Amino acid sequence: MEKIKVLVVDDEKNILTLLKDTLEKDNFSVFLAQNLDFAKNILETENIDCVVLDVEIGKDNGINFCRDLRKNEKMKNISIIIITAKFIDSKYVVKGLEFGADDYIVKPFKIEILIARINAILRRKKNFTKNLLNKTDIKLGHFEIKYSEFKIYLDGRDLNLTKKEFDILSFLIEREGIVIERGILMSQIWGEGFYITDKTLGKHIEHIRNKLNIFSICLETVQGIGYKFVSKI
Repeated sequence: MEKIKVLVVDDEKNILTLLKDTLEKDNFSVFLAQNLDFAKNILETENIDCVVLDVEIGKDNGINFCRDLRKNEKMKNISIIIITAKFIDSKYVVKGLEFGADDYIVKPFKIEILIARINAILRRKKNFTKNLLNKTDIKLGHFEIKYSEFKIYLDGRDLNLTKKEFDILSFLIEREGIVIERGILMSQIWGEGFYITDKTLGKHIEHIRNKLNIFSICLETVQGIGYKFVSKI
């Protein structure tokens, strides 16, 4: 069985060593990077499944790195867990989730909790992918969902959505005309027990609308409740 490949990005050597030793004992294949440039090189050459990323790494900004991964066509579906210190303002966590992180963990943390979160994210991703591949492509007005490609097309143009954006928009398109409550949408996309706020969801909706351009009116906000997709404009 092929090992899960995890890239740990942190500028503290002792943390890298500890995580490498512990994760390898749990049968992960572990790659280490003390800076973002080295992390980028590893991501270009290895088929990484999950990135464990410190949000404060030297003079660099791990949050921006997370955003850049989500914009990269080759890497946008890699799972990302961000690490924060206790003193880090919660806005960094929110920003990381807005930029596409799947989960976060606060230092100091127990290694077994990190391992459990890695496994949970990858298991959810595997189940989601399996379910997608069993779905029939949808053509609805100007929109077409191609599940095997994880893409949504608007009049034949690839919207170039990130994984979370694809998950959100496809979920709403499948339920055209139905108002989906924010809480239901967040639990369906991120899963139960994750620290997701209305602001995080709203930011993803904003990004989707920007990509829809004049068709952004298809994605309606139902004040105080949630969102609804309407194909006819």
